[in-house]
Amino acid sequence: MTAEHLLKILLALTATVIVFACASCFKSSNNSMLQEDNSTRRNILHALHSPSSDIRYDTELHLTRDDVRKIIDSSVILTAHEPEITIEYKDQPLTVETTLDPELQESILKEISKSTARQVAVVVMEPETGRIISMSGYDRDRTDSNPCVATCFPAASIFKMVTAAAAIESRDFSPDTPLHFNGRKHTLYKSQLKDTRNRYTTTITLRDSFAQSINPVFGKIGIFSLGKNTLEKYAYAFGFDRKIQFDMPVAESRFSISDDSYHIAEIACGFNRETLITPLHGALMASAAVNSGTLMTPALVDSIEDIDGRTIYQNHPEPLSQAISPGAAARLRKLLEATVSHGTARKAFRGWRRDHILSKLDIGGKTGTIDNSDHTVRYDWFCGFAQDRKTGRKITVAVLVGHAKPRLDVRAARYARMAMRNYFRRAGQVQLASNRNVSSRTR
Repeated sequence: MTAEHLLKILLALTATVIVFACASCFKSSNNSMLQEDNSTRRNILHALHSPSSDIRYDTELHLTRDDVRKIIDSSVILTAHEPEITIEYKDQPLTVETTLDPELQESILKEISKSTARQVAVVVMEPETGRIISMSGYDRDRTDSNPCVATCFPAASIFKMVTAAAAIESRDFSPDTPLHFNGRKHTLYKSQLKDTRNRYTTTITLRDSFAQSINPVFGKIGIFSLGKNTLEKYAYAFGFDRKIQFDMPVAESRFSISDDSYHIAEIACGFNRETLITPLHGALMASAAVNSGTLMTPALVDSIEDIDGRTIYQNHPEPLSQAISPGAAARLRKLLEATVSHGTARKAFRGWRRDHILSKLDIGGKTGTIDNSDHTVRYDWFCGFAQDRKTGRKITVAVLVGHAKPRLDVRAARYARMAMRNYFRRAGQVQLASNRNVSSRTR
């Protein structure tokens, strides 16, 4: 290393210390500081990666999403505290600008309880763009993997979203459509799947059967209203049995159904361990209800720059599929809202209408629980959304917790509530600061 090269490194390091010190003292003017900080980082990278003239970088480098998928380490994202990460590709340093919200990411990481949970995965997404603004979690059994994308878990009653959407769109069901069942709510015996009514029959609306996650109702919808082919069609539309294009490898969600009527009932109500999804896919499924039925291709990388600051990759939001029509999505949304207001998520969201942040939101979701095959782990789901009534800003949230039985740790719906509150608390602070700046400029 030449004396000139060493001097360049020392000067660059001195500059970045000054920038970081100024940024901590004047956080309110972070936009200009961020630009200076990025420039300084590139200076350091230049100094460290271009000794004299023996290295030549590819000035024509351009990356595709397939390239990005190969070079992003998914496990690093789980503990990322900054939106920018630096990676090496073809022996040159690249700056990756992710879609992550660092403060939201950090707040979720602090809340994750590892005392008894085997897995925790939290995904927060912007439904209109597909941008992933938080991806947090851990897997006690596979410490080097990312449970948000690398592992498929039993979908359980989360699949009722697909069944309900199919019934709404293909059979013109409404939230008030009356349905009938006999016996207990959360069992699924063959005797409960007969199309008969007697003095022991309970009549209930689609809205309330969804909110309370009543298995025999959805089993009978699968058998008598939808059938195998319709369920297959809507499962595919919602992202099952297809590759989800993402900025890192994603395990493919699996769906399989036979002609057997009892198996159709099991699949339709989620009473099985065969239908598998990732938490990332769960966030996508929930987005259909608040994005006019459209699933957007998820994205974790906004852009990538080379050592000279040239943009060599830029994300462009694009649809993954039109799962259902806008009208069907509006009806599905009402079912999700009922789950929070008076259904299986009611306890986790108790008091939210009195909370000064959550009370400003429309909130909906679907819960799901099922044990693994040897009954040592209980998988606990929440997939849903929150939308600010005034601004229209919205997010979808998917949470999976694998509880080590017999003790149950923090429930998935509680994590979702926390993520929603933290996100909209910060969004409110940003909006308030923006309003103050506009007010001060107009004086």
